[in-house]
Amino acid sequence: MHPDDLAFDEAGNMFVTDSAYTPYPSAEPAGRVLRVDGATGRVTVLADDQPNPNGISFDVGGDALWVSHLDANRIDRLVLDRDGTAVVSGHAAIHVDGGVAQTDSNAVDAAGNVYQGMHGRPEVRVYGPDGTHLTTVSIPAEGDGLQSATNIAIRPGTTDAYATVSGAAGGFVYRFDALAEGIRQSNGG
Repeated sequence: MHPDDLAFDEAGNMFVTDSAYTPYPSAEPAGRVLRVDGATGRVTVLADDQPNPNGISFDVGGDALWVSHLDANRIDRLVLDRDGTAVVSGHAAIHVDGGVAQTDSNAVDAAGNVYQGMHGRPEVRVYGPDGTHLTTVSIPAEGDGLQSATNIAIRPGTTDAYATVSGAAGGFVYRFDALAEGIRQSNGG
């Protein structure tokens, strides 16, 4: 197992992406999305055979997950049952044209916008809940070698957003303005 990102529901249950994959050339999808019960620690597999799931965030209503897949450059929407213990429907909701970059961690704001960090390019792409590309936050070069803008967080009650940026020049936290305020689950994994 290779736990990557996580999100918590209102009841304190933890949802985790397991980014396990088989190496090239077979590259068979082997990742999973897991739920860990906050009271018992019991683990439930919500989705398996996933193409290297990475980012995980709840939608605004808390009844669905946005899961980004590093090896597929897409963001899936997984609708959960009332208890959050099973996926009742899911689909590839947003396809990201990443070129050499890949979808990494994500976060959601109070308007339901999905902030998608990119591994391989120092930027955050922002999509509306309907999949419309709203804007791209490009991190200015503060030195040569920036390669990724990955983990994202939006401070609840504000539009203060942050992304970790890294590359050959090292790493730092970049601050930008979100399109809407952060909410409890705007932690971005």
